[in-house]
Amino acid sequence: MVSHSQVCFLLKVLANRVPQFRKPSSNRSAATVVGRRPVGELLQNREQEIDRLLVAKHLLSDYGTTKKVRPIHRLLDNAKQRQIPIEAATKDQLDQLSKLPHQGVIAFVQTMQYMPIETMLAQSNPVPLFVMLDSVQDPHNLGAIIRTAEAANADGVIIPERRAAQLTEGTFKSSAGGVTHLPVSRVKNLVQTIGWLQAQKIWVVGADVSGTKVYTQADLRQPTCLVLGGEENGLRHLTKERCDFCVSIPMLGKIASLNVSVAAGILLYEVIRQRANDK
Repeated sequence: MVSHSQVCFLLKVLANRVPQFRKPSSNRSAATVVGRRPVGELLQNREQEIDRLLVAKHLLSDYGTTKKVRPIHRLLDNAKQRQIPIEAATKDQLDQLSKLPHQGVIAFVQTMQYMPIETMLAQSNPVPLFVMLDSVQDPHNLGAIIRTAEAANADGVIIPERRAAQLTEGTFKSSAGGVTHLPVSRVKNLVQTIGWLQAQKIWVVGADVSGTKVYTQADLRQPTCLVLGGEENGLRHLTKERCDFCVSIPMLGKIASLNVSVAAGILLYEVIRQRANDK
């Protein structure tokens, strides 16, 4: 049976053998990303600055000492290649830093980076596809929409600066790392942004129960920005009024509405279907 003193000795040896392992420091970064997959995706994004990784001690126990390569080892290798400090931590320390399931890995990053909408458009596909969110409050819904939009090869997600969910650790985790691959733009005024998009010859299509067309009847093969409203009240009046037109998703059961992330998925993949048939 291994004694407590032997365990302590082993951890000290590992700390000396593996460069950049040190005790957790007290200062905090502007944001955290938790979980092995989200952190792994974050490491793939070279443009995102990462201050350090905090890793559970038991995950470091055989790192650098065994030929068997585990997924966590590849994550640590990527961090070392980027010269990102790796710090050992106890489970209690990790639990105090995040209330989300962290799987023994937390990354401290600079404030999540938003992309100017002009840059987003300049980098878009020949037939752009954007998603604009009007007052979506739940960070997990935002993350789920980002995940689906990235999977649908959309060009970006547009959110307002105020009174809406922003990029947080919860958003990052629920996006399954999609935040690292899909640009997110934060704008001061959605209505003005809609006007700007229309001036760039992009059709702005709102999703609303009062939509004049069922979503499958709308022509979504053109450059398009899909606009979805918040969880409680949907699209605000001014936002809806500024859209080129609105579409609805039929509700055939007793439930009156869909979760906004589900609605986003339905509309995004209708765009894919129409554009694939148009080729």
